[in-house]
Amino acid sequence: MAGTLVMVSFDVWNTLLRLDVIYASIAGAAAKRLGIKGQEALEAVINAYAEAKRARRKGLIPKGKDIVSVSREILAKSLRTDVSVIDEVISEAFSNVSPEALVAKGALEAVKYVKDEGLLAVTIGNVLFWHSDKTVEALNKVGIGRLLDAQVYADKVGTPKPDRRIFHEALRKFGIEPEEALHVGDGVIEDFGGALAAGMKAALITQQVQAVLNVGTDIYFIPSVAYVPNILKILKEGIPVPKPEVKGT
Repeated sequence: MAGTLVMVSFDVWNTLLRLDVIYASIAGAAAKRLGIKGQEALEAVINAYAEAKRARRKGLIPKGKDIVSVSREILAKSLRTDVSVIDEVISEAFSNVSPEALVAKGALEAVKYVKDEGLLAVTIGNVLFWHSDKTVEALNKVGIGRLLDAQVYADKVGTPKPDRRIFHEALRKFGIEPEEALHVGDGVIEDFGGALAAGMKAALITQQVQAVLNVGTDIYFIPSVAYVPNILKILKEGIPVPKPEVKGT
């Protein structure tokens, strides 16, 4: 079956679920708990996210610690509070967030389309301020979890994207060759680069395009996850791709 598409894997945050919405919920819970302005809390969350992501990319996690604990320490420092408060704030944020607001536009429909086409649908995700159990909980909350054949996360596998090993772990579960899978995500390094390095087809979600832009049959650029069905039609039927308008050129 080599070369035939068998599986579509999805990044979660900023692909299937909206990271801005959960961060706004975290900021709201923190502002209420700490008695600070909502905008101040949101800026602290965003700054902590950038710092924690840099630490992960540069391999600056101290020996004996995991990225979640380090990230929570960074967030606690940014909000000028204790890590124990961060734990409570994150739990409250996930409990309070609306499923309708949390799910990315077109995400549920895209995953359903993958399943209707007889393909496997999985997630491959990193972790930062929370462990993957919260992400699983969120996917169940919006109705996507029940459609997935597997969920693969960095805190369970022991290695984050873009390391090809996390992609190969998802493939190994079903005995699939890399060229039989398409990975979809918004991270240039973690998703796009990681998937290509693993030998998979890759689709990068970017606001720089307004329709599907492909380079051969392995590389795609799409404005949102809602365009995944378009990619599958291209792969299945060889439909010509109209040249999209590209922003910023």
